Amino acid sequence: MEHNNEYLIDLLVRCHNGDKNAIKEYGKLRWKDLQKKITFDEVFIKKMYELSEKDNSYALNILGLMHHYGDGVTTDRVRTKELYEQAGEKGNGIALFNLAVMYYDGNDTEDDFIKAKKLFEQAVEKGVDTAICSLAVMYCNGHGTEQNFITAKELFEKAIEKGDVTALLHLGNMYYIGYDGKKDCVKTIELYEQAIKKGIDFAMIQLARVYSDDEDGTNDLKAIELYKKFIENNVDNHIALEELSSIYVTSDKYKNYIEAAKIYLNLKNKNKLKEIIIKIIHTNGTTDIPELMKLVYDPRIDELYGKKIPSAIKTLRKMNQYCQHEISKTILSCRKIPSEVINKEIIPKID
Repeated sequence: MEHNNEYLIDLLVRCHNGDKNAIKEYGKLRWKDLQKKITFDEVFIKKMYELSEKDNSYALNILGLMHHYGDGVTTDRVRTKELYEQAGEKGNGIALFNLAVMYYDGNDTEDDFIKAKKLFEQAVEKGVDTAICSLAVMYCNGHGTEQNFITAKELFEKAIEKGDVTALLHLGNMYYIGYDGKKDCVKTIELYEQAIKKGIDFAMIQLARVYSDDEDGTNDLKAIELYKKFIENNVDNHIALEELSSIYVTSDKYKNYIEAAKIYLNLKNKNKLKEIIIKIIHTNGTTDIPELMKLVYDPRIDELYGKKIPSAIKTLRKMNQYCQHEISKTILSCRKIPSEVINKEIIPKID
């Protein structure tokens, strides 16, 4: 990752201090390419180990983060847990929060949820506002406790007051499912829009789902625009691509089989791509013949299918070759060709 050592150290320090923007920034940094490791220089790592041996909770928590992601040190879940526990025993609220996340994400047993909830509560007592939203999620889902939507709603609202923007997304979800027995789309949209303005990109997908759920399809265009914006802004965008392709296939007003096929090609979904090509042929599903020809001659199709290219795609290629051949014969046999024929692109040119 192209970030200098000073930047990364400062980022970790701010994460440790509970800086919400730093936590978000570090999360995005890790999310972009989870296979890569962030490398810290030996001086910094040595200093962290020296401080940890003196029971410095700051260093213990930082080392826990580094071992969690394998940044500059080996990835070691057991060691990570030990370091967070040691830092937590020293009263480090962020370490308690990090340890709670480990238990919650591990969710091997109900006991893990109970431990996570207790640790989130301890982190809240230590002033870690981020843990409030995590607690709310547990009440909302009934993890480690009885499901309680009222308590969850109160905690999400408290987290929002503290500046936790992810709580906007979660609270929007509650209104959309109708936590009190009544779905409130107006409140849902309001909260999702606030979350988007605050930089929570996944809220774009959630809002797009709300719009695409309209039975009459009046908001399909809004959904399409939101999916496109999410895809443009995020590397990990397969969910948005799949849901966008679904709109292109099912929408009455914005049906576009070609765009759906392009998405399936990008996703390397052989079966869906084959299905949509067959649908185009059987239903005369497009009038954009040039774009269709560009699609069926896309070299990625040959890479995707190898020698087993679907007969529907082969048929379209043969049809195109035949049409071009017949037009060539016609042109050669004519003494004078009308200008309107010359200027009209009857058959698409294949690059």
